[in-house]
Amino acid sequence: MGNVYFDTAYVSFYLSREEMAKLIRDIGPERVIFGSDYPWEEPGRAAQIIASLGLDDADNEAVFWKNASRLLD
Repeated sequence: MGNVYFDTAYVSFYLSREEMAKLIRDIGPERVIFGSDYPWEEPGRAAQIIASLGLDDADNEAVFWKNASRLLD
């Protein structure tokens, strides 16, 4: 299961912030990749939602770019 990732597209707009933060913690921030669901939603709005979840800096970096960088090498 180490090759399965979850992206934040769509769900970040339809879950409460508490549900989204719990989802990331449950899955593990090392398995979550930022997604905006563009062009149907606004990337900036999606980023604001994720940034407002209260994740620590390392988890935010993982979700926003480090996980994708590692996955895509």
